[in-house]
Amino acid sequence: MGHQTLNDSLLNRRNSLNFIRLVLAAIVIVGHAPLQLYGDSNITDIWVRKVNSLGSYAVMMFFVISGYLILASTRHGNLKSYAWRRFLRIYPAYWGMLLFIAFIAAPLSSLLGYFPSNGWEVSQSVRYLISNFTIVSPSYVADIAGSPAGVGVPGVWNGPIWTLKYEVVLYVVLIPFGFLSFIKNKQRLYVTIFAMFSAIFAAYSYLADFVFPGFNNLPHLMSFFFMGSLFYVWGDKIIVKREMSILCAILSIVIFLLNSELPNLLLQPLFAYAILTLGVVLKTDFAQKNDISYGLYIYGWPVQQVLLMVGFSTLSWPINALVTCVVAVALASVSWFLIERPALSLKRIVK
Repeated sequence: MGHQTLNDSLLNRRNSLNFIRLVLAAIVIVGHAPLQLYGDSNITDIWVRKVNSLGSYAVMMFFVISGYLILASTRHGNLKSYAWRRFLRIYPAYWGMLLFIAFIAAPLSSLLGYFPSNGWEVSQSVRYLISNFTIVSPSYVADIAGSPAGVGVPGVWNGPIWTLKYEVVLYVVLIPFGFLSFIKNKQRLYVTIFAMFSAIFAAYSYLADFVFPGFNNLPHLMSFFFMGSLFYVWGDKIIVKREMSILCAILSIVIFLLNSELPNLLLQPLFAYAILTLGVVLKTDFAQKNDISYGLYIYGWPVQQVLLMVGFSTLSWPINALVTCVVAVALASVSWFLIERPALSLKRIVK
């Protein structure tokens, strides 16, 4: 492979980050399968609990990749085009998913007997859409009139989307580093300082049991996001080595499964090097042109809820995870071809 730098490998050549994000989205589904099938209080096997925790590992890696790529994207265009591109990538598919839950999954749950009270009404789904429309709204609700009922995690139609509000907030936090000239001119310095601050803040929030008002997980996720940004600003100095990448990837998973948050925070550079260099080391064209990772992420949970209602609750969690992935890939593909790709084609409208 030679002595390739991280930025040259990821920004100037074909990479496998789309494939990695697809795998991470599948890991989220696998991690949530035992939880959705049994409910948190009924998971007693320690290894099943470790499988359940894999979803958190995948989320951290998502934020590392996002922090790297989003700061890199500020090299091109202005603040207006940046905001427009971020909007197109997140919101159209998100709204499509809300419509799927509101007018397909929820009515189906009522027909199958997994809806409380007197059954589904259109007005209930409309309220769900309005409450969750902006992603960051304080009026966010997880249920539709108490549905879904009778499943392992009742009253939650889409558990993983709690992360999206943090993604949107961090897009805003990143703006000064990409568009304020006096900061951008010394981007490496300021990003390094802020990444260190984020890591310290996250460690403090963990040790002091501090809760950031309204955004409990912001310190933790911001620290991983800006670790990705830190790897971008130093990416022309970071050498990619295959053996080191694979070793770091294995170590990061092992360390995470020890289930202690503080080492995860202290060893963020290990996690970041592992996931970003894997984008170079892994050689595949899969998902290069058609990136369904976001769709897989946002459809996995509601698909699993519906599958449990139609009879899959009698099967093991690995089978549930496998079937959920297959069905969610189909819906994610529909989302990509009918919503996401057409939306992204509009990105040059705003310059």
